[in-house]
Amino acid sequence: MAEPIVRAYEERDRGACRGLWAQLTQWHRDLYDDQSIGGEDPAGWFDSYLEEKKPVAVWVAELDGRVVGFTGALALEGGSRYELEPIVVDAELRGRGIGDALAGAVIERAAADG
Repeated sequence: MAEPIVRAYEERDRGACRGLWAQLTQWHRDLYDDQSIGGEDPAGWFDSYLEEKKPVAVWVAELDGRVVGFTGALALEGGSRYELEPIVVDAELRGRGIGDALAGAVIERAAADG
């Protein structure tokens, strides 16, 4: 399998990231046996994440030109610390190092920012 390319999120990635958020929500619905989690438009929570959580940065992972995962860094304690939230990888591609590559982007950013 090719290595994922991790890059900064761009507006053109919104649709793919919304789809991944819907997958994450379904996983939580199944895990907690509660199909109401995320409401009627679980994909819309990605938009809320960007607008309300205001991540410091968001990265996507691409394979063969397709967005297959994303992660973000939220500022904590006035911006002196970051929280990796969330990390999402396409259900069909989990276990292949994509999440590790995404987490590495957050770690690298946090280290660069001190």
